[in-house]
Amino acid sequence: MMILAVYVKMLVFLDEIIYFFRNPWLGHPYFPMFYGGGPNLEATWFAFFSAFFISSRRKWLFYFVWLACMGVGLIYASRVAIVMNLISFFFFYTSPYARRWERQFFLIFGAAVFGYLITFIDWQLISEKLVAVQRLLSVGGSEDKGMQGRFHLWSGYAQALRAGWWSGTGAGNTVPVMELLTKKSFGEDNVHNIYMQCFSDFGVIGGLLFLILAFNILKDFIKDRANLFLLSLVLYLIAGLVQFRGGEPYFYLILGLYIGKKYEQPEN
Repeated sequence: MMILAVYVKMLVFLDEIIYFFRNPWLGHPYFPMFYGGGPNLEATWFAFFSAFFISSRRKWLFYFVWLACMGVGLIYASRVAIVMNLISFFFFYTSPYARRWERQFFLIFGAAVFGYLITFIDWQLISEKLVAVQRLLSVGGSEDKGMQGRFHLWSGYAQALRAGWWSGTGAGNTVPVMELLTKKSFGEDNVHNIYMQCFSDFGVIGGLLFLILAFNILKDFIKDRANLFLLSLVLYLIAGLVQFRGGEPYFYLILGLYIGKKYEQPEN
């Protein structure tokens, strides 16, 4: 229902989307979002939804939801969402839910599509038409405002970390402390990396505790790749390398459901 609501919303604000595609320098289309933090974050959190539709039955539903989530990422021109959708599909491909013939089909199909794209597609021309492709091709370059902004933001991180390396600066205080110490305005309320944020907000103890939590989630996922709770948590931890704002309730809700299921007592 939420995915349907997003597509209905995009129809309502179709003029804003068309305006964005005509003015790609904006970075993302801007109109009201269901999730806090703007279009990039909304598209990213939607990328996680397809994971819960992975199953041995009704795989058509997974493919449909996955394509719908990928569509949101492309329209919103969110590189993180596109990458997270691809990672989600990769986890499905390598999971016990995918049958042998499916793996063979997607391997051959993917190789054929990749070969065609490399050989016959003019990516410069495509990037002029599709903003999401343009932003993917510009990763790390001088025109990449997203990463350049993050590098600028992280330039003041070391000072905030030194200021509260033991006890931390307090929850959500890292950027204000950075601005105070560097005498710069970053225009952000977080450092776009959940691991860095935990170390600076909560000090070395809090940062290490979160790393231990992430390590145990990853370890459990390696042992049980069919567990969709763990898959969703791992996706969040990967996305957390570049952004995390607004997804914390989602992460801890799924974590609580996983722990409850893991230690569920059998009925007598």
